[in-house]
Amino acid sequence: MKRLSIALAAVALLGLAVRAAQAQPGDKKPEDTKPARAEKKPRLWGAHAQMEKVCDLSEEQVKQIVQLNNTRKEALADWDKVNGAKLKELQTRSKQAMEDQQRDKAMALYKEYRALWAKRKEIDLNSRKEIMAVLLPEQKAKWLQYVAMRTIKRRFTGVKFTDEQVSKIGAAHKKFAAEAKAGVMKKLSDYVAKEILTPEQTKAYAKAKAARKERLRTLREAARKPKPTATKPAEVKS
Repeated sequence: MKRLSIALAAVALLGLAVRAAQAQPGDKKPEDTKPARAEKKPRLWGAHAQMEKVCDLSEEQVKQIVQLNNTRKEALADWDKVNGAKLKELQTRSKQAMEDQQRDKAMALYKEYRALWAKRKEIDLNSRKEIMAVLLPEQKAKWLQYVAMRTIKRRFTGVKFTDEQVSKIGAAHKKFAAEAKAGVMKKLSDYVAKEILTPEQTKAYAKAKAARKERLRTLREAARKPKPTATKPAEVKS
């Protein structure tokens, strides 16, 4: 039994020696290789995520819009660094002048504020134009129609449109958009109010509109009320 154990040990050592002799000096131990991570796909957010869905954007179009969004954010951040403090100052001074009953001064400051804000707004407007330029003509028409219908639903709050009504509104928008670029939503709103709404829907819209107007009035009145000032407790004399 003892001789058998010695023989088995000798065989094992011989096997190790053979493998060591076969290995080349420069050989390295094979390393565990992990599969490379797939490149993260660019994602769109908010309205542009909806645009991707509605317009069935290609992967290349998504990449372009992501890049344009990043460029817009950088441009806005740079603008805010230079003009943000000035914009906030004008807003604060205008509000203070209004509270002090200095209407002319308040309006002058507000006008200056609006002019400065318009320059910031240009960055957004230019970015929107660049993003729309990424879309194909049929995608652009589809997106504009989607936005128009969304606007109509928000404008005519309290109204639940039927599928047939939605189809008619879509056809009307296509017609108005082909006729002229300006005033499309005004024409579409008038068309919906006069030609689409049923008497019941008109009542529901009027009721919801009145309720919304009342909520806004309440909020404005609350905003005009002076904020209570904290008063220090009277000191007790010893």
